[in-house]
Amino acid sequence: MSQYDSPHPEDARNFAVTVVRQLRDAGYQAVWAGGCVRDQLLGITPKDYDVATNAEPAEVRGVFGRRRTLEMGAAFGVVTIVGTPRSGHIEVATFRRDAEYSDGRRPDSVIYSSAEEDAARRDFTINGLFFDPLEERVIDYVDGQADLARELIRAIGEPEDRIAEDKLRMLRAVRIAAKLRFDIDPHTLQAIRERSGEIHIVSPERIGAEMRRILAAPNPALGVQWLVKTRLLDEVAPELHGTPAIPEHLLDLERALSQLGDANEGFCLCLGVSLLLAGASQQQLDDLTARWRLSNHEVKELRRLMRDVPRLMRADQLNWPELQRILAEDCGPPAPEPTHSVAGPALRAARVIVAVRGGDRGVVTAEQAIRSPREQWDPPRLVSGDDLRDLGMRPGPRFRDILEQLRDEQLLGNATTREALLAIAKELAADH
Repeated sequence: MSQYDSPHPEDARNFAVTVVRQLRDAGYQAVWAGGCVRDQLLGITPKDYDVATNAEPAEVRGVFGRRRTLEMGAAFGVVTIVGTPRSGHIEVATFRRDAEYSDGRRPDSVIYSSAEEDAARRDFTINGLFFDPLEERVIDYVDGQADLARELIRAIGEPEDRIAEDKLRMLRAVRIAAKLRFDIDPHTLQAIRERSGEIHIVSPERIGAEMRRILAAPNPALGVQWLVKTRLLDEVAPELHGTPAIPEHLLDLERALSQLGDANEGFCLCLGVSLLLAGASQQQLDDLTARWRLSNHEVKELRRLMRDVPRLMRADQLNWPELQRILAEDCGPPAPEPTHSVAGPALRAARVIVAVRGGDRGVVTAEQAIRSPREQWDPPRLVSGDDLRDLGMRPGPRFRDILEQLRDEQLLGNATTREALLAIAKELAADH
């Protein structure tokens, strides 16, 4: 598996072929395994590659040398082969079967075994395929190719057993179904529905990471549909299920996310729209972001969306300086060259919400504003904090208030020169 954000696809593939060839030249079996095989068969360029082999970790390190290998996962039969930034790293796993999963997440130990047993321990049939890149042939012990043709997510063996082993597989089924636009096999779906409450065995942080991938994917609306069908939504994100006062919001949510998904808008925007449509409170937002261990940047952005989207939806009722501040923050720093601004996340969220719920007068007002050149609605400040310090003012709450009052006077056209604003500043300072 690659340890880099974006290895070059051709280099990653060539490196994965080289790893297999070196293991084979040393007398071992070696094949590609898992998602890279699935994606390749679907015509999707794999982002990374995993290799499976009958060589044990010490033998893998013997083939590639200790300097080129990392053994952080050796206890589970996994050794990482170090590549370049363009190729990424490759995880090489020894064929194995798993012992008991006493914690519902990871096996207590592993027993090295055969390729067939290794395939049988995996989650879904479409992820249980192997591919020999030297002979260019698929090795299928679990009917994964048939399920790829049927566009079906089906657990290998008994669905209850696969879910009992690793509860996160329930969310993984949702993510893959949404990503590939596949159905979930009825027996697998029923097993997830019956065990949905057991998802809490998984750490909230891991749940949050999986939800981020679902909402940041090209088809977030499909992800939400499957979360509802599997009964997982109430378990992992009850804040998104709304209140009886807005009973139709799940349908609205699917329509809204369908629009966002077409543009691949990203996690924070999709989650922000979801929370707003559900009528979530500030406390619910804080609970969710803490539970999912979201980053400070993500928390700040979500709070801004929760604050500014409702205001943009009634932009026609705001005074001009208030609207200008919201738009300036939403659109980000001005471009080096004069240009028309592109709607920021808050305005895009407001646009999507009114598209499914109506009442677009405020959004129209905001969009009309940003259609004009930025210097017309967000002119450079004529007075800065340095100017106030030159007047003898000391930074603090009153200092910030005066600076914002001066900005309001400029935006309203009450003072159009630096000198006029400095005169107002002196009066405000004297009144304090």
